Amino acid sequence: VCPAPWGDFRDIYDQAASKLTWRTASYLSLEQQRRRTAKSSLPQEHYELAEVAHTLHDPDAPNDPKRELSVRLIFVHSTSDEKTARQQRERLLAARGAKLATLAERVLDGRHPYTTEARIWEAVHKIFGKTDLKQYLRIELQRLPKQERDQLPPPKPGCVRSRFRLVVTRDEAALAQAARYDGRSLLATTAPEVHTTDALFSTYKRQI
Repeated sequence: VCPAPWGDFRDIYDQAASKLTWRTASYLSLEQQRRRTAKSSLPQEHYELAEVAHTLHDPDAPNDPKRELSVRLIFVHSTSDEKTARQQRERLLAARGAKLATLAERVLDGRHPYTTEARIWEAVHKIFGKTDLKQYLRIELQRLPKQERDQLPPPKPGCVRSRFRLVVTRDEAALAQAARYDGRSLLATTAPEVHTTDALFSTYKRQI
């Protein structure tokens, strides 16, 4: 039994998602056991498991039956990891959103150096850094029409009359799509059916 990279099997999950039968795992961490026996007010988290059969093919010999391996894919859903993933995403989005809001104000004020498209986009990319958060936000740099530019207040010292407006909105569809995978992970095993999904997961989790 070993972990498998989620990205390599996500399409299989998507195809099987509507037909998966999820069952609550018997395994609980020591902390979760303590919370239950002590009747703690802290959240009681758990794992859910679902399984599909799959055949791995050697990419160098995709049609060679001798180069195939039958495996059981065990999809794991952790309620704790799901909450953590969503909280982390929202926290990071809020932080980036605040910086983008500040940038939008500076762009509309015509504050140096945010007066050209190149410098504005450079600032946007710097805010996101190496994160993948940009996929959850729609960023549009709108060119202001002359009539609207003329209605702007006089530029402050060190500023020019802005030619742009930076508009940032959340992509709710992208966020909903990402949320489908929150708390999900994957195990692969060649163990025969005599070993249940629940037993295999418990064995895997109890490793040192």
